[in-house]
Amino acid sequence: MGTAKRSGENALGLRLRPASNKDCQDVVRLVEEVLREYKLAPDPACTDADLRDIEESYFNRGGIFYVLEEKDGSIVGTYGLCPVEGRTCELRKDIYPKSIPKVLIQNRQHP
Repeated sequence: MGTAKRSGENALGLRLRPASNKDCQDVVRLVEEVLREYKLAPDPACTDADLRDIEESYFNRGGIFYVLEEKDGSIVGTYGLCPVEGRTCELRKDIYPKSIPKVLIQNRQHP
């Protein structure tokens, strides 16, 4: 008897879902971890300030913010889109550790 798949879960047990403010702390932790992995410094007062309130920074402004989570609920990837002007959006927080297979990133689709 197998375990039931969660809604939106792929064959590897990963699920892409819209983020909420409940995810802020885990998202900040992941972003900081991945930035350090690439020898970059987090900037919580400026470029990463949007992560303090994901719902306001993205959804309330007409954007989206998704998290990629494992079966246990741990967040292993993120990406957000923010409207800039007209039909133009800015890709933000496209964050995945080096350990996430590139094929998962390249073939992602919105649920």
